[in-house]
Amino acid sequence: MPAALTTADARLLVSAGPRRGLRRLAGWTIFATGLLVVALNANLAPVLTCTEARPCGHDVLGAVAVGLVLTSLLLGWLLPWAAAAAAALGAAGQSWWDSRHPAEASPVGTRLLIAYAVVALACAWLATRRPRSEAVELWAGRTGSVTLPTLAEGPRTRPGLVRRVLGLLLIAAGAGLGWYATAHQQEMDAQQRTAQVVTTVVDGHVDEFTLRVRRTGGEPFTIPVLDVASYPVGSELRLAVNGQGLRQPLTEPYDGTGWHALAAGLVFVGGALWWRGRRRREELRAPLTGLHPASGVFVNWRGDLFAGDARTGDAPIASLDVLDYLPAASAATETRPTAPTPLDEDEDDDFDDDQEVGDLDTVEARVLYGAPVIGQLCVVADEQRHLVTVVRVVPVRSAASFTALADGAPPVPDAAAAPARSAPARSAPVPADRLALIPDAEVAAPPELVHRHHKPRLLGLLLTVSMPLALAEVIRLLPRTGAWIAAVAATVVCCFVGYRIWLRAAVAWNAGGVAITGIIGGFTAPWPEVTDITVEGDIVHVISDRHGAASVTAQAKRGGRTAESLRAGLDHARSRFTPTVAPPARPSASPPWALLLLAPVPVAILVAFNAFGHS
Repeated sequence: MPAALTTADARLLVSAGPRRGLRRLAGWTIFATGLLVVALNANLAPVLTCTEARPCGHDVLGAVAVGLVLTSLLLGWLLPWAAAAAAALGAAGQSWWDSRHPAEASPVGTRLLIAYAVVALACAWLATRRPRSEAVELWAGRTGSVTLPTLAEGPRTRPGLVRRVLGLLLIAAGAGLGWYATAHQQEMDAQQRTAQVVTTVVDGHVDEFTLRVRRTGGEPFTIPVLDVASYPVGSELRLAVNGQGLRQPLTEPYDGTGWHALAAGLVFVGGALWWRGRRRREELRAPLTGLHPASGVFVNWRGDLFAGDARTGDAPIASLDVLDYLPAASAATETRPTAPTPLDEDEDDDFDDDQEVGDLDTVEARVLYGAPVIGQLCVVADEQRHLVTVVRVVPVRSAASFTALADGAPPVPDAAAAPARSAPARSAPVPADRLALIPDAEVAAPPELVHRHHKPRLLGLLLTVSMPLALAEVIRLLPRTGAWIAAVAATVVCCFVGYRIWLRAAVAWNAGGVAITGIIGGFTAPWPEVTDITVEGDIVHVISDRHGAASVTAQAKRGGRTAESLRAGLDHARSRFTPTVAPPARPSASPPWALLLLAPVPVAILVAFNAFGHS
């Protein structure tokens, strides 16, 4: 049995991973930056005057560039590098288009697209990089490299298969749509060349993109145009018409390149999904080959990972997501100089999927191959059942604590490698003046009783929906199209921020520990792992050396629990720490259905304010 993974090493290794939430932050940064650049480009683009001598024709290259830029907005959350590549290709395509159409080019808009591509590349690098960790290297050097158990068969699952199949389907759909758009464009061009040319008079403007025209002695009808401002009421407009319903201005021939933009987006998303599925297959198979540091750990049936020197009542160091499991041809592994020892012939190396599973909190000894870093892929070997499991190390997601082993074995795989640890001490009692801030029922509550706090939901909804209205004066000055884009973008950003601050954040605690779903991040920890609780305005910060910091909002003055009262309640529970009481479960964030229903309200108010400002 390898040496036990000590609690001290485990805490250093778990915290050596990339910062949680960085990938999500990168996705929102890419989305917000791209949306702002698209909105600015729509308003900075030069006004084109379409004439019969110089009609506003279609351009496939420009449409593909626009499609790639819009696609990158959505890919930021899923595949940051694919989003960065789409933004870079879109900026390059727009630069090439500007060189071919200098009279219609927008130098400022092109520079903004290039800047957006640089931001997307930086976000992708920050979201996916794995910084070098000296703690992991030192631990791996002390532990030594070992070989994995010999596998009896290959992987049972096909990792990334769904992504690869979905990617191929999207590529096929995009290619088919592109072929259809090209064929339809050619058909419409042929109809326009053979159509009859008639002269009409502009009778009125239905909206920004629709004209009402009338032939001499005929009934009025409507046609779509790029901008009605180019066609004053009373002016003449020549149309290409035929018996198949064609009514196309000669100044604006049929343009179906919007379908080319959608096709380019589908092909790029499909290619990115296919590539990610292939990478996932390689990632899941990589831990099954080569040499890896090995350590003795404990795992329960919930998937919680405990250090090799864990004692009764200890909290898990991480949780494990099972990605694949395979039967092993050998039950034991040896260090690098020694070949693996084969199983006895009498032993059964078949894993029984239907065997009885014990209590979910019962732990069993395992061998962990790899460093238990958050986000890292490792291998867990069960020597008794000859099973090799590929897992991903994730943050702790349960309030389970270490209990006795199923077979009554000593709780340390290698007792000589596990130093004795003293029981944690309680913090100092809360002073009387701060104790008065806590409700009497909470002060006298039993240690195991769970207390909870979150911002009042109705107040959080009102605050969130009101945030975009602060930009009403700015949006009033924008043109109508820009106002729509700015109103939607401001509402999306404000709803995300408001949901995080006022609707998502919650905390639960008792004498065993605290569980917090913060504005950013969150964790569950027993009180000895909490190092400090601070207050900043109406925000309470709970700080842990192991899990980092998480914050939750309280009431500023009245109408609910203030930040000082919440802090006093947490400190009081911390002073009553009871090792036999498990920390509460982490508060779950409910879906923001009410916020989604109310989100159109500020958009409508801002657009109406803009319309009244231009009336």
